[in-house]
Amino acid sequence: MQLAVIGIGGAGARVAAALQRDSANRHGSYVTGVAAFDTDTEALEQLQAIPSDHRHPFGLDETNGTGTAGDRTAGIAAAETDRTAIRRATDPVITSTADAILLTAGLAGGTGSGATPHIAQALAEIYDRPIYAAGVLPAETSPAAAQNTLRALHALESVVDARVLFDTNLWHTTDTPLTRERTRLNTAFATRLGVLCTAGDTGSGHPAGQTIVDASDIIATLSGPDAGFVTLGYAARDPSPSDPDSSQSLTTRIRDLLRGSETADVDELTAINTIETVVREATRGRLTAACKRHTTDQGLVVFAGPPDWLHRDTIATQRAWLQDELACRQLRSGDVPRQEHPEIAVVLVLSGVDAVPRLSELRSAAGSE
Repeated sequence: MQLAVIGIGGAGARVAAALQRDSANRHGSYVTGVAAFDTDTEALEQLQAIPSDHRHPFGLDETNGTGTAGDRTAGIAAAETDRTAIRRATDPVITSTADAILLTAGLAGGTGSGATPHIAQALAEIYDRPIYAAGVLPAETSPAAAQNTLRALHALESVVDARVLFDTNLWHTTDTPLTRERTRLNTAFATRLGVLCTAGDTGSGHPAGQTIVDASDIIATLSGPDAGFVTLGYAARDPSPSDPDSSQSLTTRIRDLLRGSETADVDELTAINTIETVVREATRGRLTAACKRHTTDQGLVVFAGPPDWLHRDTIATQRAWLQDELACRQLRSGDVPRQEHPEIAVVLVLSGVDAVPRLSELRSAAGSE
């Protein structure tokens, strides 16, 4: 699936830059264009990952270019004042090849919280394609951050096709200051979206999977009738032998195979065990936002890795296990053979979930029922 990515506010712009980097590092890119919008001109200038002509300050009359200082009403006013200019600036990014538009934003700040729903509405008026919001939940649980986040999510519900969540509080688990952890967290989010969006890429000499996931499958999963949220799971493992001295790791064997030096032998039991492990880690491990899995409306699972290691019977078995685990209305699935990738990976989309513990915490902090 090809995405036009628009970052809004400081956090949103950093996520957009991470997606651009992830796309550039994959054999099949999925970002057709990227732009960043912020009320803080200094933050925009420091965002070197995005070309300067795709970095756009807005709301200068309302903020003097110094940001909103967490004031959501200032973010709303900025988006409304510069509505036409913002739409015009997105034209070079939202090309005809983009299957969908992805807005990325931190939801606790004034710019991301206030401006994102209004920008989404402005784009929906002129573009006939899905619009998704990737919302970053705050690490803190202050009343102001909680209120901004909840109001943004409520406002986005009626103007975007899906709200994909990333919970900073869940992922920032060390004593390292958050400012030094941003790259790691943004990369984790981008990796999951990248594996998902490139699932249908059959170009560049890639062999076709037995079941191909294309843009229409992803769109159908994200844009279901349920108005819940979306969270992503991911796990990857190199199925190296248990005795590292007995033979080479899969990474080494794949590299040797690509150089033409030998044939990579596949251990069937190792393949079966590895696929089973990564499916359970992707499902029961750390999601982009924790949720009650049984509330999932629709799911999508993608298996990726070296073709000979994607054991068909095991994939079918794990898909059946996942259907029972989620008890969702519909579960789509596909496989992505990638000879150049030594790891067996699984990315999981849980769409339409309506029980997100972190949102309950934020409601309590905000004084919401």
